Amino acid sequence: MKLIATGAVAAALLVAACTPDQPVTQEANGFVEIATAEQFRNLVVGRTYGSADGRVIFQVRADGTSTGTANGNPISSQWNWNDGKFCRTNFVNGVERGTDCLRAFLRGDELRVESLTTDRIVTYTRIDDV
Repeated sequence: MKLIATGAVAAALLVAACTPDQPVTQEANGFVEIATAEQFRNLVVGRTYGSADGRVIFQVRADGTSTGTANGNPISSQWNWNDGKFCRTNFVNGVERGTDCLRAFLRGDELRVESLTTDRIVTYTRIDDV
C-alpha cells in the first residue's frame, strides 16, 4: 500500500479532551483523529480509498495487509497499530519502499494521513459503496 503521496501541508493541531472510547478532535476543519486500534478497525479497515486524481487506490485489510495500485503499479503493505499510530511497511511492485507511522484522521468519507517522518499530509476519499 502506498499512503505516501505528494504534497506537504503545515498543520496546527488543537487537542481536545475526550473519553477513552472517543476519538480526539483535531482542528476546526472537522477532521477527527482516530485514536485507537479499535476505532481504526471499525472506521477504516475493509473500506477502499483513492486519491483525488485517481492515481492511488487502496484497501486496508483486517489481516494486517493492504493492497491497491499507485500510478498503475501494484502496491501493498504490512500494517499494525502501534502507540496510537497506523504503521506500515510499503511495497511497490513487490519491492520494499520503507516503513512509516502515520496519524490517521476522518471527516465524513475523507481519510487524512500525516506522516511522522516526512511531514507529508495526504487526504484520500472513500470510494467503495458507502
